[in-house]
Amino acid sequence: MPRIIQYDLLAEPTSAAYIALLTVGRGACERFSLVQQPQLSFSPEADRVTGSLRPFLIVEREASEWPGTRLLSHTACVRDYRMTHDSAKVLIAEAEGLYGWRAPDRPEDLVLWRDPEEPWLVSISHERDGYLLITGAEHDELAGLSPDLIRILRKKSN
Repeated sequence: MPRIIQYDLLAEPTSAAYIALLTVGRGACERFSLVQQPQLSFSPEADRVTGSLRPFLIVEREASEWPGTRLLSHTACVRDYRMTHDSAKVLIAEAEGLYGWRAPDRPEDLVLWRDPEEPWLVSISHERDGYLLITGAEHDELAGLSPDLIRILRKKSN
């Protein structure tokens, strides 16, 4: 298996960089997840967005932990979706950038999953934080699609 390297996001991927991220992620990942925490207020817009993703829903579960977040006293609704060309189109259409996935107008913390236990992209939207766990080949593919995205990545030192 190719070596996985963590890259921290130094800024929010928006516009073409966000689209490149989802394009390469669609090829590497079979699913993605989004979260709604019950203590947060969500607008009718969030319900509309969740409805547009409903055809791709795999499972809805209660969890107190997901990549980048651990809740201490409650749980949240984590929804896993199939990553397809059409679901990626919804992700692109519904947010201008990665950190646009936050309350009140959208579910939060977009995570793209390489496999059931290994994330490919992790975001903590309300903290405007995120990172990638990618191979060298995936890094090169991202660089070919979006030099702007590569400029906002920093390889995590071991």
